[in-house]
Amino acid sequence: MALSMEHNKERVRAYFDVLEQHTDGAVADLEEYVADDVVNHNPVSSDDVEIGDTHGIAAFRRHLEALTTAFPDLRIDVQDMLGEDDRVAVRFVLRGTHEGTLMGIEPTGREITLSVIAIYRFDDGKIAERWGEASR
Repeated sequence: MALSMEHNKERVRAYFDVLEQHTDGAVADLEEYVADDVVNHNPVSSDDVEIGDTHGIAAFRRHLEALTTAFPDLRIDVQDMLGEDDRVAVRFVLRGTHEGTLMGIEPTGREITLSVIAIYRFDDGKIAERWGEASR
């Protein structure tokens, strides 16, 4: 079922809210926003998440938990959000204090600011694919 572009944009905003409200790295309510067979084309890597581990909601959850464990005070500031057909592109700034290992980098205790562009493809109101690029 195809849903409206505005609906998909609202789903991205709500998904970001879930990420900001996590506790102890656990990301709750993910199934409400992400398809069971989601494909994450650019997962972060850590001891628990391998670059090749890209398919399914369990792998997606590990990707997000690696991120939210590394940055327990994660904040997302959406700069731009555009959509067409079944895709939503978002440019956002991610901020957080680096308190956990991420991609083999030991915690620094410093606030990190990343500029991120991510594209989400939706199917039946849920994220079915994700592509993302980040820079400092």
